[in-house]
Amino acid sequence: MNIKNIGKLVIIIVLFSSCLNKKTDNENTKAEINGIELLFNDYEITHYSETKMTFYENQIQMDLHIKITNSEKLNIIRNSINSIIYINFNNKRNLAKGNWIILSSVPDGCDYFFPTDENGKIIFFEDNIIGFIGFKNK
Repeated sequence: MNIKNIGKLVIIIVLFSSCLNKKTDNENTKAEINGIELLFNDYEITHYSETKMTFYENQIQMDLHIKITNSEKLNIIRNSINSIIYINFNNKRNLAKGNWIILSSVPDGCDYFFPTDENGKIIFFEDNIIGFIGFKNK
């Protein structure tokens, strides 16, 4: 699947300490970060791929990279701790949780995860890209 086929994508980053019960509409064309809207021109999808797992024959690994292009909103995300991120695309609300980068386990109850440091801050790739990893059954 290439990036153009993902369809509408909405990113919502919710700080763990607040806003946990906010809801979003899958058809919405914007995202929300702790009450601040993140519009489509505030980010871009730089990579999406699906790879068949070698050891788990019935699973596919999904890799998604999102580049935050709005520097003001990027600073808010950089300073958040224990973020929960909702990624809405293909008519499904996907939950992404942080995972301390040195842990080999996948967090329970989520569709995607992203690397964090020991304090729960998101680790960015190339300064402003969040890398997500997810798994699904074939």
